[in-house]
Amino acid sequence: MLNDFCLLLPELYGETSCTANAHLLTHLAKYVRLWGPLWTHSAFGFESKNGRLKYLFHGKRNITHQLLFNVNVSYTLQQIHGCLAQSESKKVLNYIDAVHHANLRPNMKSIGTHAYIVGKCRVINPTVEQSSALGSNTTIEVFYRLFKDGILYYSTSFEKASSKRSNTNCCYKDRITGCNCYGKIEIFTASPIITALVRKFNPVGQSLLIKAGNPCRPQLAVYQQMDLLGSYIVPIDESNCSQLIAVPIDRIISKVVLISTSGKHYCVVQPNKIERH
Repeated sequence: MLNDFCLLLPELYGETSCTANAHLLTHLAKYVRLWGPLWTHSAFGFESKNGRLKYLFHGKRNITHQLLFNVNVSYTLQQIHGCLAQSESKKVLNYIDAVHHANLRPNMKSIGTHAYIVGKCRVINPTVEQSSALGSNTTIEVFYRLFKDGILYYSTSFEKASSKRSNTNCCYKDRITGCNCYGKIEIFTASPIITALVRKFNPVGQSLLIKAGNPCRPQLAVYQQMDLLGSYIVPIDESNCSQLIAVPIDRIISKVVLISTSGKHYCVVQPNKIERH
């Protein structure tokens, strides 16, 4: 049926409708057989790489070979980077970083494995709350943006109030329990220790699937028992944030998106690792 529909596209909607996206309709049946119902996954994981692919080839000749070669080089350099760190010059290591992280800029300073300060640092006198979180009353060196593992994090001290979306919310691994926690980054410190000062969100209530009650389909009952959604969409109380805590930057995992609806707030982990791409 899908093949017949695609064959009739020029007649029904004109030749301009015969695009690559329309052609993809012919593959839907195969995707469903491989991955299950379409609502269980999306194409966002592929689409987000389109911008990166543009930089992997030049001109119009042998595009396939150029793509394969450059992707292979990038992954190979990534695998051997640790071995080369002890034997190669800084110039070679900087080149590898430039290949591995295309977003690196001149105003970045390395502070760890795939972690960089973005912009200049400043020395300030900490507030009482900041001193308590850091366990130090001395002046501190701070910065406002962090580039880590290909993700740019902002602090509330840097982000404009007029911004339509927030890049200050993060997911991090708790030092004691090892569980995932969520919070808003207020500022980064470069000394006396390298951390993010985070205002932790308090999880509340149950996950959406468990709260929904008895599912009508057996497969949904399996999802409810596994609570996959609970690790992806977390109900929080944004108005009742706990005290400021210092989180080492190597424990920061990813960004999160805050969603508010009907007076309730939810933390959604990004990227979406629940869907299968």
